[in-house]
Amino acid sequence: MQTTAAERMAVKLLRVRLLGEFSLVYDDQPVTTVNTARLQSLLAYLILHHTRHLHRSVLAALIAPDAPESRARHALSQAIWQLRCRLPDLIESDYDLVGLSPDIALWVDVVEFERLAMPHIQETAGAGAPEAARADLRQAVQLYRGDLLEGLYDDWLLVERERLHEVYLQALESLARLEQAAGRYPAALEAALLLSLSDPLRGSARRLVMQLYFCLGRPEAALHQFETYCQVLSAELGVEPEPETMVLAQAIATRTPDAAAHLPNALASASFLLERADAIPLVGRGRERAELLTHLEGLLAGTGGVVLVEGEAGIGKTRLLQELRRDAEWRGAQVLWAQAEERAGPACGPLLRALADGLTPLRAEQVARLVEAPWLQVLCPLLPTLAAHRPALPPPAPLDPAREQVRLAEAVARLLAAWAQVTPLVVILEDLHQASPDTLDVLALIAPQIRPAGVLIVGSYRGDEVRAQPEVWQRLQALDRSGACAR
Repeated sequence: MQTTAAERMAVKLLRVRLLGEFSLVYDDQPVTTVNTARLQSLLAYLILHHTRHLHRSVLAALIAPDAPESRARHALSQAIWQLRCRLPDLIESDYDLVGLSPDIALWVDVVEFERLAMPHIQETAGAGAPEAARADLRQAVQLYRGDLLEGLYDDWLLVERERLHEVYLQALESLARLEQAAGRYPAALEAALLLSLSDPLRGSARRLVMQLYFCLGRPEAALHQFETYCQVLSAELGVEPEPETMVLAQAIATRTPDAAAHLPNALASASFLLERADAIPLVGRGRERAELLTHLEGLLAGTGGVVLVEGEAGIGKTRLLQELRRDAEWRGAQVLWAQAEERAGPACGPLLRALADGLTPLRAEQVARLVEAPWLQVLCPLLPTLAAHRPALPPPAPLDPAREQVRLAEAVARLLAAWAQVTPLVVILEDLHQASPDTLDVLALIAPQIRPAGVLIVGSYRGDEVRAQPEVWQRLQALDRSGACAR
């Protein structure tokens, strides 16, 4: 039976804020008379369990846990009567059950907060549109004005308060990383600093703040964050930062002029870090690194493509690519890396190895939702982790070799585009002078498709060896002619 317009107009709305200071607005009127801890706690419990009616014995134990049952039930009856006086038509009850009336429309900040945050926090994140995820998370963070019912300390509240606080922290971290991946460093830093303030011992938050300060051209502020973190850990727990935090601080210090003036004692004493090969400053490749950074910033703005790095053996290509990997990871991109090993290898072999290495079960589940079945049929036999999520797919129909190569290139391009919807993606392919001609043919087919998809493929090769192989050299020239390639 449908309700009339007049009946719908008669439905009263109860707006409830339980995050931070308790607040009620009932039928467009603020309610200030629910002002005792017992009434607020009881009403909050009923609201958070509004989908069902609750036994009086359960509610009595919640509001008077130390009282005998008869006295606790009497206290409950008194509290229900007081709520009915203050909020008419809100509560339904009989001798055994108590609940909220279905005639009352509810808006609850806790419910809205979880609706916005839960689909996007790292543990449960799906492959949604990044802009929509950022918008949802920003709204969720704004709703979290404070912990659940601050100032109340009933036993049932403590566990729920801690759970929601952790959701809030995860929402902040996810928001910061999404803003970072989009190249929105000031917005990302704002979220990361709020996360560090909310949980000063959270190492991942400190590292994110350090990365963002560095990306914003403020390495001294990044090292100051590290020093503050060292002091907090020492005072609170008597421990040093995690090794990955130490490594990050060392990497920033090696790229900072006059770093000694900003280098905390905890970092200066960690001499083992200086032995890391990738902590050695990059010397004499500033122009090349700046060019790669330009492509990386373009990737974060949504423009991808292929970049080729040419050089003789031992000239520093690998070191330059290591620097690119670090720069990309600091900006929130995922980096996949593979090396071409055999000229007679399968078509697209290095790229498929890079994809297989980075295709965790979670990532496979995410991209499998975004790639259509005909292309998954092509990819699953080549990527076992992806096949585990689509075990019932039949094999693709056989084609002649030329058409099979085009189909493989299309399938890989679609996988890369789907991956880039989840996170910015950089694929580094080293030693392409050892790749098969078929691999380079597939790259030439992929290049124009990944440019608008926001995927960056960076390949290195030895120029003298490539020019000594006419087939390989012709393929690289074809890749140049694709219109999506830079050197």
